[in-house]
Amino acid sequence: MMEAREVLKSQRVTGCWHLYLLNTFEQVLLQSLAFLLEIAQFQPGEILAFPP
Repeated sequence: MMEAREVLKSQRVTGCWHLYLLNTFEQVLLQSLAFLLEIAQFQPGEILAFPP
């Protein structure tokens, strides 16, 4: 009975961890997408003018 409880607890933690990773990944993806959209509004010459 004790082992089953431990397994459940670890599964719950990993579940939350996966959700957290998914959430963070989604945030990063959305941010980079917005960044790319902002860059796309510039002319190619203006993009090259930015410092690396």
